[in-house]
Amino acid sequence: MEGDVRCGEEGATTTEDRISGLTDDLLHIILLRLYSTPEAARTSVLSRRWRRVWQTLPELSFFYNDDKSPSPRPSSETVGRRIDQALAAYSAPTVDRLEIAMPRTGPRFPPAGVAPWLRFASQRLTGKLRLSMAPNHHALDKDGEAIVLPPCSRATAIRLDLHGNTLRFGAGGQASAGAFTALSTLSVEYGRMESRDLEDVVSSGCPSLKKLVLGYVFLCGASDSGLCIRSDSLEHLEIFGDTGLDDDDGSWLEVDAPKLRFFSPRCSLPKARIVAPMLSEVCWYNYPYNANLHHLVDVGRHLRRLDIHTNSPAAELMKLFDTVEDLNLTLDIGKGERQYHTFLKNIDIVPKCETLLVRFTAREHAFLSTMRHLLKNGTSIKKLELFLFLASTVWPPCLPCCPCRLPGESVTLDSLEEVEIYFWEGSYELLHLIELLFNNAVILKKIAIRYEPSSVLRKEVREKVHRMCHPNIKVEFTVLSCRKRLSYYASSKLKSL
Repeated sequence: MEGDVRCGEEGATTTEDRISGLTDDLLHIILLRLYSTPEAARTSVLSRRWRRVWQTLPELSFFYNDDKSPSPRPSSETVGRRIDQALAAYSAPTVDRLEIAMPRTGPRFPPAGVAPWLRFASQRLTGKLRLSMAPNHHALDKDGEAIVLPPCSRATAIRLDLHGNTLRFGAGGQASAGAFTALSTLSVEYGRMESRDLEDVVSSGCPSLKKLVLGYVFLCGASDSGLCIRSDSLEHLEIFGDTGLDDDDGSWLEVDAPKLRFFSPRCSLPKARIVAPMLSEVCWYNYPYNANLHHLVDVGRHLRRLDIHTNSPAAELMKLFDTVEDLNLTLDIGKGERQYHTFLKNIDIVPKCETLLVRFTAREHAFLSTMRHLLKNGTSIKKLELFLFLASTVWPPCLPCCPCRLPGESVTLDSLEEVEIYFWEGSYELLHLIELLFNNAVILKKIAIRYEPSSVLRKEVREKVHRMCHPNIKVEFTVLSCRKRLSYYASSKLKSL
């Protein structure tokens, strides 16, 4: 370090700058371990050698939207000025990553203020861009100023959190052909776009696009003629939140993507036509599916993964498939006989699967008989994963006349080899479930029980499980991390499959 004073072998003092001899690559590795680019710039005081090293970092990050940002937190105007200065001082010809997150509080930051940053990305970015705007409290002002994203031909991934702002592509509002040649991932959330603008950029501006995520993006013009996505490269499509596709206007979603493998609509779709001959993963949650209005064209009878709620209006989707490798079911059965009858009707159309993941939140209904009903056709299941949110003492039980009180049908689990149970509470129900599995899974090899530290899973319960188990079956008990609740593991499992 510059000015570092130390004793020599005979007690003499010397000064030595040990940092100046390090290579730029090594200094970059050190600086990239810091929280953000402003933190890296502060290291200039350490040594003459460091004063301009940050200006050639391969990654630039400016985070002002979380607890790690400096206190007192600067205003959006001050933040914008600092980012302007940092980008103006940057001397490398290209940058691999540019991340900017504006403060979540304070006055609105004008869209024109980000124009120099996006122009910088257009000229130098060769990798990932992430921009999180300050909230626009005049959200979705139709006539408001827009953020204009210029062509970024070398960008590989773009994520934009608009927070109420409007987005347009290209200087003229439309993306020219090949404007985003290298772009493989585009994610836009919480804002407004013109539907025709989005259609143009996906169909002609992004020839390499593989993943498209639209979250709470209101599509202007979609209520008139819908949204049409045509892409020869698209493999992954997620749409969630309000999109402007309106039931009353008869608008629709049309997707023509020969390579599409993953489709997840978490929004209301009045009408849809999805042409995807390679489709292998579908996540269709609580929103309705109607075979007369929603058409999956050229899709086979087999899926790699299907996520669905058994009592949702989307359950009818299961009729389209004979087999699913990974079937993820959420059992959120409402109170009353009618809701349970709906559950019984829907499980009759559950396709055969090798891995069954069940997220059980039906607190009002009898747990064990519900599991019997679900597993009655489980002869093909090789792995069973259960997330049990029982907590039966909190919710009043259903009436004795409910069909969940009737004895379940016989269960045959001839193929079941492995069971994972993520457990909240309810030791009594857990023991009966394990007994059911042990008695009906003749080739079971392993059962793993993972529970939260707050769960009451006493030593005698664990000992009973071991006594019930055949010696050839491996039994594991694992306490989940205190920092991650059971709901975290459930959501992360569902996303990762």
